[in-house]
Amino acid sequence: MRKNYLDHIRWITIILVVIFHIYFYYNNIDLDTKAMFAGAPAYDGTKTFAGLYQYLVYPWFMILLFVVAGISARIALKTKTNKEFMRARVDKVLVPSTLGILAFGWIGGYIIYISQAKVNSPEPIPKVVGVFITLFSGTGALWFCQVLFVAVLVLMLLRLCINRGRRNDDSACQWFEKILHSPIAFTLGMIILYLLYWGCSNILNMPVVTSYRMGIYTVAFLSGFYIFSNDSLIDKLKKAVPVTFLLAVASGIFYIWRCYGKAYTKITVLERWDLNLYAFIMVLLILGAGARWANGSNRFTQYMCKCCFGIYVFHIPVLLVTNYLLSKVSLPLTAVYWIELISALVCSLILYEIIRRIPILRYWILGIRSKKRIKDKKTV
Repeated sequence: MRKNYLDHIRWITIILVVIFHIYFYYNNIDLDTKAMFAGAPAYDGTKTFAGLYQYLVYPWFMILLFVVAGISARIALKTKTNKEFMRARVDKVLVPSTLGILAFGWIGGYIIYISQAKVNSPEPIPKVVGVFITLFSGTGALWFCQVLFVAVLVLMLLRLCINRGRRNDDSACQWFEKILHSPIAFTLGMIILYLLYWGCSNILNMPVVTSYRMGIYTVAFLSGFYIFSNDSLIDKLKKAVPVTFLLAVASGIFYIWRCYGKAYTKITVLERWDLNLYAFIMVLLILGAGARWANGSNRFTQYMCKCCFGIYVFHIPVLLVTNYLLSKVSLPLTAVYWIELISALVCSLILYEIIRRIPILRYWILGIRSKKRIKDKKTV
């Protein structure tokens, strides 16, 4: 039942996230998007590759990961009970985003604390407040897991209300598949879904930490579960790749033309209809293209599928430590980018291979239970 293209979309998107963060730390864009580390040129309105890359990927890559998570959730629930599924989500999602911060994430948080919060504070910061800042900043990319767990809880509530909690009850998913069967109904359905995405991008957004966009991410996850998990709809997206590609190019150019220079992480930008249109079309394009051309598998892709969560967990602390060390020397920005890319990928993989072999830490940081405990539970 495993769909290889979902795994490939996941690990490739995570690599895009790593590259995004490398550029993010050294770019000044507008007044609300300041480079975290020194060495970045002042923003003068000029379009750069680093700037274009950030604008082109930021609107959609996390939405895509939530959609993929929703599709994967439906696949998992075909063979697992609700209890088994929730236990797995606690292990893989909740534990790394809570205990993992205490075990490892605080390292990146401490770098942010000593290089940003402590330096920029007008008065000495109390130690208790410093610890709080360190742990909160140490969340890093794990906010995704926290929001995903909330979305999973919403899904479980919907299954309880709509499907009465019955195992393998696909009635709601099949209903969406039926009403979106014809090309006209599918097109109208996608337009309505885009409007839903856009509307929900305006609600349930955390004021300061804009990563926590509960509205649109929850809808993306649920749409993955109820809509995009249907093979017939994915088949339509596969056939529509040429159309969605042209629409993605057109909407991307239009969005960049209107938004470049604005703080792309600011809610007022993230709520825009043109940004959300581009993001939605990119999700359709990548799902269709992935299902059409990326459903194979080899040793390299199998390894990347296995270790991609480790890269996701470790890359920000690694980048922050690398950034802090590089701040002590003067190097061309291009050299900094390459050093960070290599260190982020190589060090993250090394940490993954080390941590996954240490019993307690691999559970706290990566959500990997020991095989002995799993066998004991199955025996019971």
